[in-house]
Amino acid sequence: MSRRQSVDSGTTPVAAKSRYPRLHEDGTSLDWKQGSYEPVVTRKGSVQIVDVEHSLVDNNYITGLAKDGTALWTTEVRSPRTMYCGEVATPESRHSVAWDQEKAAEENIFLFCGLTIDASTTLESDLLNPSIWPKAASDKCPTTDPLPSGWWLVRGDGLQLNPLADSLVSFRREPDLPKGSMSVDESTASPNPHFVVSVADDIYGDLDEHRHLRMAGLVAAFAKMPSSLIAEGRDYADHLVTNELRRRLSEAGVADWDDLDYDPARAATVLEDFRPVSNTPSSEDDFED
Repeated sequence: MSRRQSVDSGTTPVAAKSRYPRLHEDGTSLDWKQGSYEPVVTRKGSVQIVDVEHSLVDNNYITGLAKDGTALWTTEVRSPRTMYCGEVATPESRHSVAWDQEKAAEENIFLFCGLTIDASTTLESDLLNPSIWPKAASDKCPTTDPLPSGWWLVRGDGLQLNPLADSLVSFRREPDLPKGSMSVDESTASPNPHFVVSVADDIYGDLDEHRHLRMAGLVAAFAKMPSSLIAEGRDYADHLVTNELRRRLSEAGVADWDDLDYDPARAATVLEDFRPVSNTPSSEDDFED
């Protein structure tokens, strides 16, 4: 059971700016002699929820703080566009995080994972770097001033979740295709509607610079939609991505794939801003305490 959950305000309470130890995922912190942290985030298909698994190795002292309840595994959700901020903090290293779709802009969601101090505590460990943290009066181990509640003792890189619609179409290099050619297949293994555009090796590198090549692939993918899993009565007909695509087309006054007047080229042009990107969250450096 989470101890802190659903902080739904414009900003998250942050401790006063002071120097306390932190273990960074990117390894830039010198506070600790050893330790490595990595969060694994998995999106649960069409719903506004992710599974998070926190992995901390080679630092039994920090792990012990999580086990005894001094610190909590924490995932924070931020949507700067809407000023939404939510948090889940729990003793469990594996947990789920959900957010309010109406308050968090789907195209602008960032996750921050790590371990936060639950109640003010002083650290005393031989794993602290003695050149940064002096020894206590007892001369046993390096020690710190009391860390305030909420301090990120372990902090992962920021992760940006791509909009679900961005995962609709992806491009991949296919060396076996004839020069200058493309082919499109629907992925039936994906938890979301997804089309894969295979691109011949000689033109794959030109996708970013030449709009007409990317548009050709998008149009071909949109042409597949009337017979795909997003068609009426099929598995993904009521999927979150499907409904979002319908909404975008409707707002533009363009027929969708279930309509007799459907024009894949027109629809692809309207939705060109769904430029395919990797489904793997990318680093975001704009959010630092």
